Formats: sequence, C-alpha cells, structure tokens
Amino acid sequence: MIGISFSFTVIVTDAVKSFTVVAVMVAVPSATAVTKPRFVTVATDVSLDDHVIDFFVALGPVIANVVLMVAFELAASISMAIVVCSMVPVLYALNRPVSVKDIFVGALDWKLFANVGCILLFIQLLDTTGVLAQIVAAFKGSSLPIPVIIAIVSFIIGILTGLSQGHVAIVMPIVAALSMGDLDLVGVAMVFGVAGQMITPTHVCLTITVDYFKSDFFKTLIPVLIAQGALLVIFSVVSYFTWG
Repeated sequence: MIGISFSFTVIVTDAVKSFTVVAVMVAVPSATAVTKPRFVTVATDVSLDDHVIDFFVALGPVIANVVLMVAFELAASISMAIVVCSMVPVLYALNRPVSVKDIFVGALDWKLFANVGCILLFIQLLDTTGVLAQIVAAFKGSSLPIPVIIAIVSFIIGILTGLSQGHVAIVMPIVAALSMGDLDLVGVAMVFGVAGQMITPTHVCLTITVDYFKSDFFKTLIPVLIAQGALLVIFSVVSYFTWG
C-alpha cells in the first residue's frame, strides 16, 4: 500500500506540473495584449527535413544540459554557458546564423532581473521576519487533523515562496516530527506544496513566461487554477479511500 501511495504521489506531482505547463500554454496566447495587428509571413516551401532539424536544434540544448549536469556533475550555470557557446557554431554550421550580440545583449532584460530580484527579496523577508515560522506554529497548535494541517501549510508555503526548496525545507521537518516515515503525509505535502507554487507570482517560471509573452497574469491564472483544483480534488479523493 505504501509503495502504491508513493507512486501515486509522484504521478500526481508530475501531473500538477504538466497540467500547469499546458494551462499556461493555452492561457498565454489568449491573455496576450496585442496593441496593433501583426502580419506574419508563413513560409510554405519549408521541407520536412528542415522541420526535423529545427526540432532537434530546439531539443538538443535541453538534452545537452541534462547530460552535462547528470553525467558530468556540472553546475547548472556552467553547463548552460557551455551549451549556449557551443550552439553558436552549431547554428552557423546548419545555415541558421545568429547574432552573438543579440544573444547576450537580449538576455540582459532589466525587467526580468527586477522581477527575480523582487521575488528573492520577498522570500528573504518572509524568512527574516519569521512569518513562515508563525504560520507553521499556528497550524500545529490547531485541532485540525494532521493531514489537513500538512496540506494547508504546504499550500500556503508553496504560494509564499514559489520554490520547491522552500516548502520542502519548511514542511518536511514537520512531517518527520509528526509521523516519521509516513509516505502518505509526504505525498500530501508534496502535492499541495507544488500546487501552491504553480499559482503564485513568486513562482519565477510563471512570472517570466507571462512577462515574456506580455500577457495578463490574472487571465493566464484562470486555467491554471482550474487545472490545480481538479488535480487536488482527485488526489484528495483517492488518498481518502486509500489512506494507510
């Protein structure tokens, strides 16, 4: 039963992230504010081989990053730098030249840096002021069932931090103290914590995506909320009937 519960938790946690990606992909185009009409010329003479090459060129850097980090144990920043520099000659060799200046200068977006800086500052303020510890202490002292406490605390911490590391570092010690080795509680903490991360502006990925596509945050958030709500309901119902 424990093995089944843990496997279900992993599947649902991955589903939470996958559903969010799909929801954002659907929501961003519809929420994008277009100030004037855009006329796009579509090339009709592109061969299938070109599409295949484009696919692997787009996917290659991701695979290369994973290989460098996992197989060679390189830091993410170092592996990304290697991949970015390596892609310049690769693109030239494939007759897809890019401007090196545009790559590096275009990455220096002050708005992006400001957003990330504000998020990190907010998280630091939460930690320094002791707000997170007070929230946890308040729920620990309540008469609610332990799974409900873990779910609510994980969800709130996920919203406030927007980071997996944040809610794991705060909630998992509580889970260990309340019920050491209970994978059911671990599953509740993970699923509700990740769900909280997916709907918050402190989640850097969501903020950057919305900013890049110049879309409306709240319009983008609607399908994300629907996806998270459905997944949490399914997880809660299944967990209720399979708990233990």
